[in-house]
Amino acid sequence: MKTYNAKPFARHRIKGVVMKKKANSIMACLRCALWLGVFVPSQVVRAEDAPVSPMKFLETPNLDLDDFPELKFATLPGKVVVLVTVDAAGNVIAAEVEKSSHPVFEQSALNAVKRYRLSPANEGDPAERKALMPIVFNKGFDEMAKNVKLIKPAYPKALSKYGNVGTVKTSFVIRKDGTVKDIQVLSSAHPLLEAAAVSAILKSLWEPAKLRGKPVEVRAVQPLSFSLENPPGSLLAFEGVLPFKIPAKPSEKLQPAFQYDQPPVVKVAGASVYPYELLKQRVKGKATIFFMIDPDGRVRQTEVVSATHADFGAATQAMMQSWKFEPAMRQGQPIYSVFKMEHVFDEDERDSWIDDDALRLLRASEKNPSLLVKLSDLDALPVPLYKPMPAYPFNLKKENKSGLAIIEFVLDEKGAVHFPRIVEADQAEFGWAAATAVVRWRFTPPLQKGKPVQARLRLPMRFTAQDEPAPVPGQVESQITEMAPL
Repeated sequence: MKTYNAKPFARHRIKGVVMKKKANSIMACLRCALWLGVFVPSQVVRAEDAPVSPMKFLETPNLDLDDFPELKFATLPGKVVVLVTVDAAGNVIAAEVEKSSHPVFEQSALNAVKRYRLSPANEGDPAERKALMPIVFNKGFDEMAKNVKLIKPAYPKALSKYGNVGTVKTSFVIRKDGTVKDIQVLSSAHPLLEAAAVSAILKSLWEPAKLRGKPVEVRAVQPLSFSLENPPGSLLAFEGVLPFKIPAKPSEKLQPAFQYDQPPVVKVAGASVYPYELLKQRVKGKATIFFMIDPDGRVRQTEVVSATHADFGAATQAMMQSWKFEPAMRQGQPIYSVFKMEHVFDEDERDSWIDDDALRLLRASEKNPSLLVKLSDLDALPVPLYKPMPAYPFNLKKENKSGLAIIEFVLDEKGAVHFPRIVEADQAEFGWAAATAVVRWRFTPPLQKGKPVQARLRLPMRFTAQDEPAPVPGQVESQITEMAPL
């Protein structure tokens, strides 16, 4: 996006635009590890039913956590209100969800209530009765997971001159030994904040949760906030601004279908890839694109308006397709919205920032390619610790295309990815989508004779129109193929 260096705390702006084509009509389950708690039948009945005496349990099965594999991972409690139909013998013959705290609990509640037997609503009355039954899922761990060491994430240098603040909300599984795995970023105001937060979570250590006296794996959610610290003795209070700003009101030139009363909100701002060959040649540039956000908060159509180089346009499109939003709203309903944005490619600029260590690595490897260790010379294959999967390019969905993309990248001593470039791609869009995802990945440090080194690796990914892209066997990853889309 366009930067405003003359104003120290300026926000980057996304501008509304006119789109002539009418938008086509177009939850990921939170995995939880809970202990099944108390089941209490409600005495509330439907208004159309005659008053009845309270139902009582005649037979309750011996429920066990193993009876509910869909709730294997979790830390949060939940509640589902189920409308049950009970026959004359007290059997639950039908059940449907009235409301729930989260969809992940619904099927478990329906499965549970059908295994209970209750007294008939009125003794001697053979008629079927309906009642609302609240099903409560309680945390039943002997001990909840406790943080032993949580590293404070470093505030990114590139954001300081803009006064940017933000929060990154992460989700991860705490292993039985207190380390973490399966990191997911649920929300992030800027890719530099995401990278800092993931680094901090990977270094954290926890005392695991215990169930029946034994350590168990649980999924936890951890928000990490980033803000500017005031200098000691300063009389000023820097509140800071979010990295990206969307107009509170849409342009009057937009069609009525795109007129919102509540703007979309950036949920996850993905990183851009600086085209490798242009970066090597120190070429700077920019690209301006149109993009559409659908009622689910996904970026749909994208179109390059202008670009100083075609690769800058392609990289900007792929970046925007990786973003996630809370959709625009009109009268309480989610709607389509359209915008334009400008993205600047300059290693010194905030949104395409490349730190000094990475630039030194690039220059040194150009002069002496042997500085980068080959996969065959590593002690073992680096293991991915954070691996957001690429978005399937929306522009290819109409053609129902599938294909392969191979991305080469440099892995530094800390396991961070630098300089991804497209080695091969059946469709250019697949290559840019894969590179845009891989630049966010984190691995275990590459080791040679037990010491961290810098390595050059390749990662193949296969795309299908029906499914999310998944890694496939290739030159580098005989084991990386075990990764599944998040």
